[in-house]
Amino acid sequence: MTPPYLSNFEQIHHEAIRLAGYKMNEIRNMDEEYIINACCACVAVAYTKIQKYGEKYFGGFSSKINLFYHKLCQGRYYFESGNISINPDVIFSKEECFNEVLLHELTHSIYYDHSIEFWQHLQHLLYLEGLIKEKKDFRISEQSGSYAVYYGDRKINNGKKIMMRFIETGGGCWSDNIECLFRRVFYYQDILRYRKTGTSSYLIDDNSNFIVMEPIWRKYALRYNIEPIFLLQMSCMDEDRMRKNAVNVNNYETFKPIQQL
Repeated sequence: MTPPYLSNFEQIHHEAIRLAGYKMNEIRNMDEEYIINACCACVAVAYTKIQKYGEKYFGGFSSKINLFYHKLCQGRYYFESGNISINPDVIFSKEECFNEVLLHELTHSIYYDHSIEFWQHLQHLLYLEGLIKEKKDFRISEQSGSYAVYYGDRKINNGKKIMMRFIETGGGCWSDNIECLFRRVFYYQDILRYRKTGTSSYLIDDNSNFIVMEPIWRKYALRYNIEPIFLLQMSCMDEDRMRKNAVNVNNYETFKPIQQL
């Protein structure tokens, strides 16, 4: 059974919830193409939105997108290249939250850090897009020799770092299942353990560097017409630090996918 073609965020969100709704052992035995299909659809929809926001507020966007998985960080902006990384777990949130993540990363093309000016600018964009109903003042208050930052009446800084979201994420009901889904395609050891029988689900280059299931990613990059803008550099930020320099590819249990989902 071929994974469904997903043309908008609502379809991607419902497919993500469906996949995360399986039992843990079913997810561990799931054909990884279903997960990669949703990830590539996410890139396609994100790029369309980024293009729109870029032309509207940032003088255009001509860089590329890639994916990474991390439990806490939902996006990254690369100042030298202008490329944007997206954490695919945003597909489990509301579409408004997804849009905020994209505008957040684009705003870093103007502001390097998370200064109050950054948050003011992002708040203004979210207001213009109708994603928030009102704008609130940011203020700094000195308390016992340190500074507290407030957004309206809510304190938003932890020490020196401002911690906040303008839009509540929503969703996120299956945290363990969501992690299990993304372990299947981003975590080094799990990819080796659950690799598909009889296919080149992963590659190792001449320097023993691990390449995440490149043939399958390319298949779905072609399906969603994102090859020109999609950087095949998917990674898990936690796992990157743990990778070994060499791998015995013949020493792992092979994966037998579920025939029907």
